[in-house]
Amino acid sequence: MGEVDKRIERLEEGQMFHERRADILEEQMIALSRALDRLARRVEGLEQRLGRIESPPQDGEGAEGAESFDA
Repeated sequence: MGEVDKRIERLEEGQMFHERRADILEEQMIALSRALDRLARRVEGLEQRLGRIESPPQDGEGAEGAESFDA
């Protein structure tokens, strides 16, 4: 019986290890998801800024602004 008890104890320890590891991985996945969300918002902002720079002059604006980017 002693050998069986030892095996059960090792299996339970292994299960606890894997449960802790799963918790850690879940926390890391949440952190990565949040980081990706922040990155996506930043990329959106940069794309909007780039769109304003590349867009032609509108509403009576002169071409001076566009020329300054061509140089």
